[in-house]
Amino acid sequence: NVAVMSGVLGKWLGYNSEEVKELIQAGLLHDIGKTQVPLEILNKPGKLTAEEMQVMRSHSTLGYQLVRSIPQVTPAVSYAVLQHHERMDGSGYPLQVKADKIHPYARIVAVADIYDAMTSDRVYTNKTSPFSVAEMLVQEMFNKLDPNICTIFLNNVRDFFLGSIVKLSDGRQAEVIYLGQFTGSRPVVRTDEGEFIDLEKRKDIGILNLESRQG
Repeated sequence: NVAVMSGVLGKWLGYNSEEVKELIQAGLLHDIGKTQVPLEILNKPGKLTAEEMQVMRSHSTLGYQLVRSIPQVTPAVSYAVLQHHERMDGSGYPLQVKADKIHPYARIVAVADIYDAMTSDRVYTNKTSPFSVAEMLVQEMFNKLDPNICTIFLNNVRDFFLGSIVKLSDGRQAEVIYLGQFTGSRPVVRTDEGEFIDLEKRKDIGILNLESRQG
């Protein structure tokens, strides 16, 4: 998933075919360091201890050490493996580097990785609706994530969201009929009963999950 999204994002951002291939490879390899993390930590359903979190966070460095000497892996891909958890404000890991010190590939993989992680069921957490992830990306795009990459991503996925059938937090099913000027905003939906709800105004109602697409 991360490989596909990274490649598509690269196309949306105007990268050439060779660069897109590298981004796909970076997406495929970004978590390869987790092969060196003990399974009892990797698959732990509960909250990790500080020591366990330190081991888990070592996966980016371990991954970099695994791929940097492989002839078929370019330095750019290696940097993406190393830096995909770095954040623009320096709050990431493993090196706490900021902004222009983070390779563009790593910034792209970071957005793809966050979207995939939050919209997938994991042993330690249930998946989140794509709309909630979009809201989170908007909140973090001006400090932790690259704002240009986030904007391109959100504006291009809006066509997928429009017309989708969703389950609301009050149990009803509804169709997304309007997304506003920006995908990160909460959409207008029409319930099966024909009621129109602007979720930007009705903060008491949320979208639990995406159920299907309109035919």
